[in-house]
This record gives sequence, C-alpha cells and structure tokens, in this order.
Amino acid sequence: MLLASYLTGAFCVAATGAWYVLRREYHAESRIMLRMGLGLAAVLIPIQLFFGHLCGGYGQQVSACQNGGDRGTLER
Repeated sequence: MLLASYLTGAFCVAATGAWYVLRREYHAESRIMLRMGLGLAAVLIPIQLFFGHLCGGYGQQVSACQNGGDRGTLER
C-alpha cells in the first residue's frame, strides 16, 4: 500500500507539472515537477509489479481454499 500511495503522489505531481507546462506558467518549476514525478513513477512501477507478484503468489498458496469460492470452483 505504501508503494501504491507513492505512485499516486508521483502521478499527481507529474500531472500538475504537465498542466503548468501546457498553460505555459511557472516554466522552470513545472518542468522540474514533471521530471521528478515521472522519474519517481519510472522507478516505483517495476518495484510495485515485483512486490505485487510476490504478494499474489503468497496469497494463492496460503488461502487457495478461500479463493475458489469466488470463482465457483469451491469443492466440498
């Protein structure tokens, strides 16, 4: 969850910087915001994918019985 919140913040900063670039306001600051937001997102996305894969695999192994009920494949 912490990585996801950092990713959300990075995209919010990048979006605000892009908005200022399009409006041609705060030229230096907007380019820094855009660069920092996209740079942080570029670093965090592979990390989030890796940890998400680890957590999904762990959840599948530990609670395989509980996951079958939502798919209609739960056997009694």
